Amino acid sequence: MLRREPENYGPQWAPLLRSTELGGLFKRPLILEGSIGGTFWLMWQGAVDAHMQRTMPLATPWDNIPVDGINQQLGFVCVRFNSQGRLEEFNPPLLTESQPRTVPYAVIHRNLLPELQRVVASQTA
Repeated sequence: MLRREPENYGPQWAPLLRSTELGGLFKRPLILEGSIGGTFWLMWQGAVDAHMQRTMPLATPWDNIPVDGINQQLGFVCVRFNSQGRLEEFNPPLLTESQPRTVPYAVIHRNLLPELQRVVASQTA
């Protein structure tokens, strides 16, 4: 699920998000602008497989800390591209002050991580 067009998620994510030929994850990107809690709720329900977090000039703790905490409790993980172009799992910092989010990342259920890694590997091979 996206809150903006695919180009807003950077050069590594945009091709995956624009592709309509991939099976599994990202086959039907859904763009919803709204509250972060409302859009994550759709993922928690199982209505969508992944939620994208884009870079932002100012990410607020009151938006991010609650959903990041809930994500961890429900078995979701955050993944981003590392400097070698491979996906890596990471924990976004739980900030108490608004700060820039400098790296776009996907939030998916841990069970779907192998499929996402397969999709990324097939696109970069």
